[in-house]
Amino acid sequence: MSGKKGSRGLSRDDLEIWRRVTDTVVPLSKSSEAAIGPAPKSKPILPDVQPIRRTETAIPKISVDLAPGTVDRLRAATPQMDRRNYDRLTRGKLRPERRIDLHGMTAAAAHGALRQFLIGAQAQGVRVVLVVTGKGRTEDDNMTGQRRGVIRHALPHWLDQEPVRSLIVQAVPAAKKDGGSGAFYVYLRRNRGGVHA
Repeated sequence: MSGKKGSRGLSRDDLEIWRRVTDTVVPLSKSSEAAIGPAPKSKPILPDVQPIRRTETAIPKISVDLAPGTVDRLRAATPQMDRRNYDRLTRGKLRPERRIDLHGMTAAAAHGALRQFLIGAQAQGVRVVLVVTGKGRTEDDNMTGQRRGVIRHALPHWLDQEPVRSLIVQAVPAAKKDGGSGAFYVYLRRNRGGVHA
């Protein structure tokens, strides 16, 4: 098209054509718009996105501990000592000669303190000790099902690690008078003069 450019960059011919088109447009009345419906909305153009590759680090891990509790595991353990002394131990009839209180400590501090305590007690010929872990929160207090009594829950694992493992005959939950499920009796092997690190 030819002619001089107008104020918007269109030629006079273009402006004339545009004027003729706009003169023919009739606005819709409200009733017409309701009968036809609203103008269709255009679909948004989405950018080309590559799928996210999920890796172990990208997915948060939710840890729910469904393993048997500490008390259940120790009660289910096969007795490693004569039945008479085992029964006396579980009923609190064998009185602890020493005790250690771990609750309130961090797990690392409690693990180290327990190890040193058991090595020292066994070296001195002590046979029965009381290990107080505290009860921690129970599963009912925690909606995730995770145990909160970290020290109490870790105790069987710690007792099963060397050098402590070779010092122990049996570990059982304490009688109510000595702390119940928040404490444990540990029956130590007789010291035969060996040195444990």
